[in-house]
Amino acid sequence: MQKTKSYKLKKLTLSSVKRSLTVGENLKYCKLCEVLGQQKYTGGQKNTQLKEFARYFDFKKNGMYFLITNIHSKVSEPVVKKIRSDATYPNLIGYLLFNDIANTEGKVLNLTWKRWWLRMNMVNREYLTYASDSKEKKKLKTLNERMTIDDINNFFHKSETGIYRIFKNALASLEKRGLITAEVVYTVVAANGRRVRPLDSPKNKKIWLQTQQAALDKLGLRSMAEIQYYPESVATRFYKIVNQLRLEQAGWKSGCTSLEITLTEKGLKEADSFNGAGVAEVRQQLNNAIRTSINKQIVSRNLTDYDATNTGYFGDDFNEAMKASKVLSLNLQLLLSDKLLTCHN
Repeated sequence: MQKTKSYKLKKLTLSSVKRSLTVGENLKYCKLCEVLGQQKYTGGQKNTQLKEFARYFDFKKNGMYFLITNIHSKVSEPVVKKIRSDATYPNLIGYLLFNDIANTEGKVLNLTWKRWWLRMNMVNREYLTYASDSKEKKKLKTLNERMTIDDINNFFHKSETGIYRIFKNALASLEKRGLITAEVVYTVVAANGRRVRPLDSPKNKKIWLQTQQAALDKLGLRSMAEIQYYPESVATRFYKIVNQLRLEQAGWKSGCTSLEITLTEKGLKEADSFNGAGVAEVRQQLNNAIRTSINKQIVSRNLTDYDATNTGYFGDDFNEAMKASKVLSLNLQLLLSDKLLTCHN
């Protein structure tokens, strides 16, 4: 049986690397570790070690060999894994949410989608005015004569999808900590004028789900989640169809969706000692985080009105354009980042 060759381990320094390696050398991993006096590893530990080696010298992987291409004049800074910019949001929003629930009578908070945007400091009232008022949307159109109302609607649709995703992450964080339970609540107005929660009754729940599926089938969609990848006009058509079906089959005239958030036993105990200190600062942090994120996206994506061929962003494959986030002109993005998506004192 062949014995494993032993060698003395030593600290990795730039001087030791310069003494041990020569540019152009082609070494197997085991030999590389030997000449550098480093422990041999496998799997994730090996990958971590190679990242550390890359701070001292450059190499190209060639099968089982490592070709040394350059030895640094100074050790480079370690690569720090970037945290996603929206990872900040769940913590901040979670704090504000818990503060709201802790200060609500009965420790149960019922929020419609529009209301939680405002309460969580994610949008201001001006945003809601533009998002819901067609006349106000037409004013935005004057920023660019080539911009259509559909373009503007699609901006708000995409914006709302993003806000909802971030908010769900915050809820999931609180639920994971065992502080809350969150349930989507559907409320409709019946023919007699009374408000009904259709999912509380097996019969009504069946109507609710069947009409939802019928509307999806009519539009060629597989699920509710798929709606977010299409222009707002698709969502509008879906709700028009589903509302008509529910009116015909159950006499439900209108309805709304809200979120019912309840503190758990653990949450109630924590709420007793929760004084809400720093809420104003947290709101400002969230405000700044949203503003910074939007402006970074504008710069990094180099959003402009139209490309060099003047064909615009909305070409043959609108879905792909949406996924690429090429939604609106730079001017409108800047306006929204400054006036609508952040709250001001």
